[in-house]
Amino acid sequence: MDEQQLNGLLVARGLLEKASATRDDTAPGEITAIILADAAVETAAKAILHGNVKKDRGLVPLIDALNEEWRKAAKKPEGAELDGTGQVKKLRSYRNGVQHDGNIPSAENTSRYLVYAASFVDTATEALIGRPLSELSRAQLLADGPVRDAVEEAEKLAFAGDHNPAGERLTVAFEHVLDAARGDRPWRQRLKLSRQDVRKALSGFHAGSGGGSSLKSKLKDVLDASPMKRSLSSTDRNKLADAMLDGPAIDPSGLEKLFEGIAKEFEWLSEHVEGGAAAGDPAEQAWFRARLGKGWAEWAEQLRYHTVPPEPPITYDEYIRALDFVLRAAVRQQRTSKAPAPAWSRRDIEEQRQSSDDEAE
Repeated sequence: MDEQQLNGLLVARGLLEKASATRDDTAPGEITAIILADAAVETAAKAILHGNVKKDRGLVPLIDALNEEWRKAAKKPEGAELDGTGQVKKLRSYRNGVQHDGNIPSAENTSRYLVYAASFVDTATEALIGRPLSELSRAQLLADGPVRDAVEEAEKLAFAGDHNPAGERLTVAFEHVLDAARGDRPWRQRLKLSRQDVRKALSGFHAGSGGGSSLKSKLKDVLDASPMKRSLSSTDRNKLADAMLDGPAIDPSGLEKLFEGIAKEFEWLSEHVEGGAAAGDPAEQAWFRARLGKGWAEWAEQLRYHTVPPEPPITYDEYIRALDFVLRAAVRQQRTSKAPAPAWSRRDIEEQRQSSDDEAE
């Protein structure tokens, strides 16, 4: 199964998902669901036949062609049909009455035909492709394990109608895409400037971090032995030694605030430069971050990302938009990762390796 065939089958699955999502206890919702279910069967049939089909062929001839292919592949007798064939042929007839004659489908009929459509497409894909439609995913196009796993989890949640949790898994998937993009450039010296790093670096600015009592005593002895002791009292000499080694009390809170702002700015720049390079679509990246947010990392035995549910909850259409964005970014990163490192970076890596070897000796 190539990418074009897989995408066709996934479009069919998307139509089935949309058919279920569009139902809202109204006549337009039921009508739309029937039309989408019928379109899903036709789209899946064309994808399975994969070019072995004449243009402008109706649904019934497509279903007959599918059965013929299945009989050849499975060595079935003439007249044998895939389970559900009769029901989906009736679906086309029922859809014609809805779409062309203005018939309003009952909720019971809509539910029944949605089950017929999904069941038949699952049966046909498993018989002729090797896997049921419900198990197919564009994540199969991805080589990166963490990204692929997160996308597959998102699709399973979305298939069950849980679009908000699915969106959270897509957020995790994109964080892994960025991790992979950063890993593609091992020669890059990344600036480590988190807020925790800033606070740790400034912790030594507090008063009382002088050179120790021994050094202070020696300095006092020097001051006591110098000729200037005549112009300084013993108390003044002690204060001078304290000031020279302990220094004035410095409040680092202002510097912390300044450098934390710089850290936030670097984080923003890194997100947009590296994220933009991976995603290749700054506008969609901005929408994705604004709507689904970011994940924050936690190391235990392995890297895990935590997320916050989107608020308000995302819709089915927003989930599809987010899924398309993450998949495009992942495939793009996957392609660019195969590019060779520049010559200057390889020299730097070799020099670092040689330096480490020399130190070891």
